[in-house]
Amino acid sequence: MPMIFTGERGTVEIFLQTFNYFRNANHHNDIMCNPFERANLLMYMKGPKVQQWATRKGEELTIAVLGNPANNVAPTHTVDDEQLWNQLTLDLRMAYSEYHGAEGAYRVIKNLRQKAGFADDYIIQFKNLLNKAGWGRDQHGTIAAFKEGSSSHCSCSAANDDPSLSL
Repeated sequence: MPMIFTGERGTVEIFLQTFNYFRNANHHNDIMCNPFERANLLMYMKGPKVQQWATRKGEELTIAVLGNPANNVAPTHTVDDEQLWNQLTLDLRMAYSEYHGAEGAYRVIKNLRQKAGFADDYIIQFKNLLNKAGWGRDQHGTIAAFKEGSSSHCSCSAANDDPSLSL
């Protein structure tokens, strides 16, 4: 089951990742067939920071697929239009992603420190932050930042000898 999304900034990517795992694992289940998957996604959004947004998006999806006959509004999309899913997830990311993702990642990189015995965790976290900051492996002082945060227990020559430890 996916986690409940409460509208906390910076958690939207992990929410969508876990929901996509759920979606993929249940793709043959009727509840995950269009348009139910979109409604299902909205059902995993709870709390004051996200409830109004989810309600509004649910109404927009209903009108897009069913129209609004009482107000002479015709449907604008078919039930199985993948564009609705793409737009919903894009809107969710735009509404709840971190403000200044690249700047925030840069600050975290500059303060990131390897804990003794956790070199693999440090490398994985560093690589993820590089992507978020938009840095290349040889840009913006990446190597200097990596060395600065790495533990004195880590030998830089060991990182050069073992490709799995390299950036």
